[in-house]
Amino acid sequence: MNPGPVSSAYSEGGEMVSSEQAIIMKLHSVQGQNILAICDKELLGRTFEWGDVGFLVSRGFYGGEEVPTDLMIRTALQCTSINAIGSACIHALVEAGIVDREAIVYINDVPHCQVYCI
Repeated sequence: MNPGPVSSAYSEGGEMVSSEQAIIMKLHSVQGQNILAICDKELLGRTFEWGDVGFLVSRGFYGGEEVPTDLMIRTALQCTSINAIGSACIHALVEAGIVDREAIVYINDVPHCQVYCI
């Protein structure tokens, strides 16, 4: 099953616009691993379709607390994996050098990335 192409560019224009949007963060600890779920606040609870696949920005996984960007970055630097969706949080992760632009995919024009420390 191939749901179709996904853009891997940073943005259509080659740059991502900085945003003052609220960021929601939730830290999960599983078997000694710190997994950070981050999303832009307005995406929480929404479902995005990509071919036959639905991507739910669930409150159970992403629904933590609203945090300032600097706290999100400090927390991300201490995690073994990061799952992020939304332009504000991903812009901050790119600017901090945590996410490479080539690692970003777009689901219905919404940027998403996953980071794993090996």
